Amino acid sequence: MNVSEQQKIFHHIDEQLSSYFQQWQTLNTQLRITSLPDIAALAQLLQAHLFQRYPSIHVLTPKGQTQPAFIYGNVQDNASYTLQIYIPYSSESICTAPVDIALPITALYAAFHACTTSLGALPININWILEDQRVTYSTGPECILPEQQQLLQADSYLWYNPIDETPDSTPTLALGVKGLLSIELMLTTAQSSLPSHYSAIAPNAAWQLLWALHSLKDPHEEILIDGFYDAIEPVEDDVAELLREETDSTNILHHQWNVKKPLLGLSGFQQQYAHFLTPTCTISFLQSGQETNHSPIPVASTIPAHAQARLDFHLVPQQNPTTIFTQIQQHLQQHGFDQIQTHLLHALPPLYTPLSHPFTQRVHKATAAIYQQEPQIIPLTTGIAPAYLTWVNKTRPFVILPHTSIHKDQQPQVLRNHIRQLALLLLQCVRELSA
Repeated sequence: MNVSEQQKIFHHIDEQLSSYFQQWQTLNTQLRITSLPDIAALAQLLQAHLFQRYPSIHVLTPKGQTQPAFIYGNVQDNASYTLQIYIPYSSESICTAPVDIALPITALYAAFHACTTSLGALPININWILEDQRVTYSTGPECILPEQQQLLQADSYLWYNPIDETPDSTPTLALGVKGLLSIELMLTTAQSSLPSHYSAIAPNAAWQLLWALHSLKDPHEEILIDGFYDAIEPVEDDVAELLREETDSTNILHHQWNVKKPLLGLSGFQQQYAHFLTPTCTISFLQSGQETNHSPIPVASTIPAHAQARLDFHLVPQQNPTTIFTQIQQHLQQHGFDQIQTHLLHALPPLYTPLSHPFTQRVHKATAAIYQQEPQIIPLTTGIAPAYLTWVNKTRPFVILPHTSIHKDQQPQVLRNHIRQLALLLLQCVRELSA
């Protein structure tokens, strides 16, 4: 790739920017005024208003489900290398945040159009996946049909996702996402709650569950499950050092949630390291007692016969959620809590691409060139990884880009930057493939 090729493409983007912007406005307006009951209706809207030139759009329904979960769009499919863009959305919030869909898809098609118009055919396939996050389906590969697996596979991925840890004006890249293990603990000690004066001789489900939870983590946030930390591989030193340059999240915690003081009083680099690079164990739900309005015993004077809790473990690279689930079960048995039932709710492994990976470097260079400043690098964001990535092609590189809201006074410029960023990335991919 030479400078004249880049200048030629950028010149074409500037010449056609008003047309690209009109396409974005049309789609954006339709998303705001149209009631979309499901993902199939969204696919029809996309097909009608933006993609007549590239008609390959498919609605994918996971195996065993009646409701579609994905829209697949294909720009080109006759090359040996494939770049895929993943865009999550919720049809419930589509009218309040339509740019989450319209902006990256419009920019992708515009970038491809600018490159092929300026340079001819590209030796790279480009497709995109839009996933409705309201649709629940199996979190295992068995829910993807063989013909769907082929569509979902790619050599590299860009994932548009909200990144809360950076201001909108700062170009940002995230190298990975923490894994998620969600489990439910349940304990029943009697058929129904007992009067509290039996507390010296009758087991209390609430106390027993609390003691079990207490055994999992100490007051210093150290997780006490045997083997929990054994598989962790630290990120590269240069990535960890980047956290020293970032502002900690104390102000975010205070202004958004009125948190008076961060956990353990952490600040600066220590806080950022803990936030991005350490695994967590969180009680996200806790309940005891199942009294009804017909119970003759007041709630305040009973011994709970039932207690349940939900735990979320956010995991870091190389931690396996199913292995840790087994370790939790063994921990409870070894500590005398074998009556507690454990149920696996979600098991998504962490995903991470090193900063030194060639694909990461391409995205980094393209972003720095377009925005004329070094992007903020976040090692691991705390969003939820696309389930299909973890069991279709989890070894392939991916980089997370932040969702962007287009303010009225910045609309053309924001779209222009997104188109240029993707166009430059395509050119860098072409250069690597031609080398």
